Amino acid sequence: MKRVLIILTAFYFILNACSKTNNAGTNDVQALVKDTVKIAAIDTLTNHIDKEWKPGTNFHKVMLNDRDSVEYIELNGEAQRISSKLYTDTTATWTTFHQVNNELVLVRFRQFNMARQTVKEAISYLEKGNIFYSKERFRILKEGDQLGSFREEPFVENARPTVELLAEYKPYWEITQKAVKEDIEKRK
Repeated sequence: MKRVLIILTAFYFILNACSKTNNAGTNDVQALVKDTVKIAAIDTLTNHIDKEWKPGTNFHKVMLNDRDSVEYIELNGEAQRISSKLYTDTTATWTTFHQVNNELVLVRFRQFNMARQTVKEAISYLEKGNIFYSKERFRILKEGDQLGSFREEPFVENARPTVELLAEYKPYWEITQKAVKEDIEKRK
């Protein structure tokens, strides 16, 4: 696993070092290859982190109230996978944040709107705090559909502005990040 990560990371840096921009800027094919390599590197990193997602000394759970919770694992001295489940009277929101070197690299935002019977999921890839790629899926639940049936929907490239995506998950990140910081301080 580490070998694959090293190879992908090396390929990414070689691609960056060898890419030249013309006067008009980076061409579309070059940008697509660069993003594909970054996405693969992030997927490899997050898959490695997700394999550690199990009860043990690195796993922590914080109850914010009787229904909202934050769970996270600490690896290499930092919270690297943080998952929150936050509820209102009309929505259930499950968000998973992956960070490496205290920088977000992946955000998975899922939300069930009970009043509208809709489920949406967006996965955003970040570099230096900026979303460079996002994909999403959406489903209107029909009578008798299970909540998990939205997973049958294919992901499509997200056409929404990155500012909108950021605004969607940022409040949940702030709540989640605060809970983790307070929990870490309590355990010191």
